[in-house]
Amino acid sequence: MALVLAIIGVLGVILGLLYLFAASSLPNSLVGSVHHGHHIVRAGVSILVGLAFIVGAMLASRGRSSASGT
Repeated sequence: MALVLAIIGVLGVILGLLYLFAASSLPNSLVGSVHHGHHIVRAGVSILVGLAFIVGAMLASRGRSSASGT
């Protein structure tokens, strides 16, 4: 479970960085058919959600290791 959360988190952070630095070259499936220029908002949300998943992965792995040690 922790591995899946970590992978999703890393992908979210990468997507957020892509929105920041390569927004003009993203495929239409990520940007949408109507371009409104909200790349900074999408980048921020993607990075925050990605970091939340990474923190969740850390907590899940910490909970598993402490539960197995007891």
